[in-house]
Amino acid sequence: MTKQRKPATGKRAPLLTATAAAPHAQRDERPDDGTTDGAPDAITRGLREMFNEVANEPLPQDLLDLVDRLAADQKKRRQ
Repeated sequence: MTKQRKPATGKRAPLLTATAAAPHAQRDERPDDGTTDGAPDAITRGLREMFNEVANEPLPQDLLDLVDRLAADQKKRRQ
């Protein structure tokens, strides 16, 4: 039995240009960090502080072991 082809859906989307892919490049050279008009509000500042605190904490060893085991299993499957 042969596979049936999917019907055509129409035109393809146009390719993005560098300007369209990075709208922040039109305003200035800095990427958009979630702030508006250069003044962060209290929520954004609080979230950024919480993220930085969590990001600086070391990962638990059991999580690192799990990642290593999954990587080894994936490598075995490829062979």
